[in-house]
Amino acid sequence: MNSFRVKRTCVLQFIMAQLTLSFLGTFQVKLGDKSITKFRSANVQGLLVYLALHPGRALSRDVLAALFWPDEPDSTARTNFRQTLYQLRKLLEKGTSEERPYFVVTRQTVRFNPNSDYQCDVTAFLQALKLGDLATAVGHPDGCYAGELLPGFTCDSLEFEAWLRRERERLHRSALDALQQRTDWLLGSGNLAEAKALAQRQLALEPWRELSHRQLMQAHALAGDRQAAKAQFERCKAILWAELAVMPEPETSELAEKISAGDEITIQTRQQHNLIALVTPHFGREADLVAVRERITNRDYRLVTLVGEGGIGKSRLALEVAWQLRQQFADGVWFVPLAGVESTTNLEDAIATAVLQALDQPLAGQQPSKAQLLIFLRERKMLLVLDNFEPLLDGAGLVLDLLQQAKGVCIICTSREPLNFQAEWVLPLQRLPLPLIADPFLNTTAVPQDPTTFPAVQLFMDRAQRANGRFQLNNDNIDDIVTLCRLLAGLPLALELAAAALRHQTPPQLMAALQHSIDTLATRRRDIPLRHRSMRAVFDSSWVLLTEAERAQLASLSVFLGPFSETAAEAVTEATLHEIHTLVEKSLLQRQEDRFALHALLRQFAAEKLAGFPNNQAIVRHSHYYLRAVADLADALNGEMPHLAVQRIARAWENVKGAWATAVTHQDYSPILAALVPLSDFCQLRGFYREGLRLFTHAADGLQAKEQPEALAQLLTQQAAMYVRLSDYPQAIKIIEEALPQTTEAWLIARLNITWGEALWRQSQLDKAARRLHKALAGAQTQNFESLIGVATYHIGVVSTLAGKNEASLVNLEAALAIWQRLKNLRWQANTLTSMGFVAQSLNQLGQAESYLYKALNVNRSVQDVRGEMNTLGNLGSLFTAQQRFERAKKMFDVALQLAEQTGDRHIQGMLNYNLAWNFWQAGNVDGAKTAVEKARLFFEQVGDQDWLGKASALLGEVEMKIG
Repeated sequence: MNSFRVKRTCVLQFIMAQLTLSFLGTFQVKLGDKSITKFRSANVQGLLVYLALHPGRALSRDVLAALFWPDEPDSTARTNFRQTLYQLRKLLEKGTSEERPYFVVTRQTVRFNPNSDYQCDVTAFLQALKLGDLATAVGHPDGCYAGELLPGFTCDSLEFEAWLRRERERLHRSALDALQQRTDWLLGSGNLAEAKALAQRQLALEPWRELSHRQLMQAHALAGDRQAAKAQFERCKAILWAELAVMPEPETSELAEKISAGDEITIQTRQQHNLIALVTPHFGREADLVAVRERITNRDYRLVTLVGEGGIGKSRLALEVAWQLRQQFADGVWFVPLAGVESTTNLEDAIATAVLQALDQPLAGQQPSKAQLLIFLRERKMLLVLDNFEPLLDGAGLVLDLLQQAKGVCIICTSREPLNFQAEWVLPLQRLPLPLIADPFLNTTAVPQDPTTFPAVQLFMDRAQRANGRFQLNNDNIDDIVTLCRLLAGLPLALELAAAALRHQTPPQLMAALQHSIDTLATRRRDIPLRHRSMRAVFDSSWVLLTEAERAQLASLSVFLGPFSETAAEAVTEATLHEIHTLVEKSLLQRQEDRFALHALLRQFAAEKLAGFPNNQAIVRHSHYYLRAVADLADALNGEMPHLAVQRIARAWENVKGAWATAVTHQDYSPILAALVPLSDFCQLRGFYREGLRLFTHAADGLQAKEQPEALAQLLTQQAAMYVRLSDYPQAIKIIEEALPQTTEAWLIARLNITWGEALWRQSQLDKAARRLHKALAGAQTQNFESLIGVATYHIGVVSTLAGKNEASLVNLEAALAIWQRLKNLRWQANTLTSMGFVAQSLNQLGQAESYLYKALNVNRSVQDVRGEMNTLGNLGSLFTAQQRFERAKKMFDVALQLAEQTGDRHIQGMLNYNLAWNFWQAGNVDGAKTAVEKARLFFEQVGDQDWLGKASALLGEVEMKIG
């Protein structure tokens, strides 16, 4: 048979290679016929092992440095890695060539070249297993598997050693499985001497492996030495009791009784399965594979159901498990495709017929198919894989009958919903892991990782390169590939279909197409089942199984543009929580911690179906629900814990934007105006200035033709606030001048004058700014708008500071602070403390200034106010510069500039760069000062701040004179 062809020895292969790597049983490296032994450290050896066992994979330098030096600072780890890689390349450089180097090294990655002139025993072992060449993999006496992977190897990294233990165990299990299969074949073919040797080899690796004891007993008995077979049984009993405190399995005891009784010992050599060969590699799901394998081989778990949405990889996982277990069931492993089974009046008989056909058992006589199947299976030990069961759930009673009447039968089902039996162990499959996205506002972080280590990206790349052999992952396209994988949410079938499309499209073209139509994901490949040749076919097959009410609910859910809560789902769909959970059971809706999510492609499909429900008001209910939720957070955004309100809106941000757009389209301005101010506060806290401006402009443009001046004035007020945040002061003032004639509301008039005053002082027009702010303050005091009184007073204090009137400034700032403390508004407390720190510094009260600023910074960070944090950091930088603590000042400016760049606040970027330039200038770093002040000038030119532009130009002149 091809699976057991004559062995090609690893030794001959190794001699032909220039570089020979032996990691099984020992560590040995040869260049030609010379052993390489002078490794400077165990980490050099470990790095070679890690790279060689990931041939062809570009591994991040940072990831490798963290792997081998996890306890060192990043800079030290990178230095150590660089030196270790140098030592390794130096050791092997004599055996390499320019055309085929052993290592392909870039500034970011290192890759072991699989096309170089090398041979590795681990690679040869795995390749032999892949080809079914068990003789080469584990044959006696010189198979590739010469022993465990690097037994006893240690180095300076516990992280590496943990990886090594996992890899060692994986290879160990693969070797044992291969040895078992090879031994079975040798027993069946009569090669008893080698069968004994391989059975003993298994027991040397795992003395309590009962299956190997049985094989050795069979080998002795078939050779005519029944005494030796019985002695082996006694050894088996002793080892099992000593090691595990258990008695032998019934199968082992039955074999011993047959041997003692002199019964004939027969070996089943016929392949006992109908599994198709897997022609593509499987990515991810290692834990799922182990879990299913462990459950289905445990007599207490004879029914395992893999559930998940269409295209998530249920069938593939079931096949992987079936292949791994094909030798562990005496009567074999059988795959039963149910996709073509039609619903009939007797569904159980229809399923039974499909099972009998898969088993190649013809129907006989007039007896029903179910009865014939139960008779056939009653005494057999077999694994059945029933694939695609969800259309046939009404016939699931057959499965229960099989379990009850055929005690040796185990069953794996794949279905989009469980069979709902007590005997069932259900494993919901998750989508393949993707690189994380850091989001400080949602308290999530992303540790830098190589994207190619994630199964979703690995699957995509494998299929993409099969579709287009010229396609390669590189620095230019890696971000697009990761974005595409995220867009497809790690759904395996979607990834495979998208990868196939790269034969004719670039990743950006494909992403653009996917935004408009799910029909982009389709293939004509003949070796893919019809039901999987397009995502539409997958979704259609789910749709037809739904009741009319479930279809309406799924269509309603399409209005959600991101994850959503149970409360939101009930409010928008008007379905009960039980009904919503039914869609989860059917794998159409996914759980994401405390929320639900609909795959983006399924959402497109469901949105198309929504048109078939003309009276469905889900989109309006969705808009009202989210805009009301934002409006309800108005007080929280200006309270003691605004960051919690920010997080709530941030989690629902896509839905909030969709709700706003719906309201504008429907001219539904009441919920828009209710949510307007808190939404503006959120955008300012989060730094979403451009996003806020886009939303408010969209709504204002929709009102232009309407006679709603007060509503228009409210929208223009928040537009102006966004323009100020974006440092476009002339446009802000233009909008304010347009808004003021539209309103008679005292609150709006005061708010517009405050924004006007801020736009003016930020352009150094201090007298005009003071007049506007005092006008706003008077209006706010007349109506007792306490919050506006605080804002106006704060800005008057800032104007006094800029005018050099520090005493007057402190009076105003302290008055504003008292208001914020009374209102328990932490965000504005921090803003005011920051300004008070600046004033204290101007008065040379440096200790007091530092105290104010650190209090402000702590508050900013606790409430996650990005804008406030960068202002405070900038003031701390200026304070440290004045104290000649130049490096500490630079760190403050650097962090603040990163935040300012994220928000797009050009005025603050100008101020920060100017202060950074002054820091460099005072520290004697003339080149640094020149670069920073030139950036500052550019920002001041963009925002039209002539006063600060003049100061920056003067500093630049001094710097250039020093250089020149």
